Amino acid sequence: LEPVRDWTNLCRLLAWEHLFEDERFATAALRGQNAAALTALLDEGFAALDMVQLAALFAEHDLIWSNVPSTEEAAEDPQLIHSGAIATLEDGTRTIQNPVHVEGLPKTQPSRFPGIGEHTAKVFEELGYDSAQIEKLTKR
Repeated sequence: LEPVRDWTNLCRLLAWEHLFEDERFATAALRGQNAAALTALLDEGFAALDMVQLAALFAEHDLIWSNVPSTEEAAEDPQLIHSGAIATLEDGTRTIQNPVHVEGLPKTQPSRFPGIGEHTAKVFEELGYDSAQIEKLTKR
């Protein structure tokens, strides 16, 4: 990133050349110190444009950017899949791969989350409840 060039280009993109003279944003350090005010301005400026307009303007003003993908889009990202960051479960659902690896132990693969009440009876059994008690408790 090039803070001076990118700041200049961002101000031009939003037609905010007047901010070149604003002391709050004169340097990258000052922009950091005044981040709340700057974020409010950026939110206002970007809200006036749609993604198609923003994409064209960012390209036109030579600014590096990317949209934040939805969860569904991230799970289909070819680079994440290729790198092994995404795991495919037995039912075809994709999820984040387990990032933990302990040397000498097999890596635990992610699994589907349980359905509501799926393990209730087993938990009650492990706690010492008999089948009649479990049935009474789960009917509530």
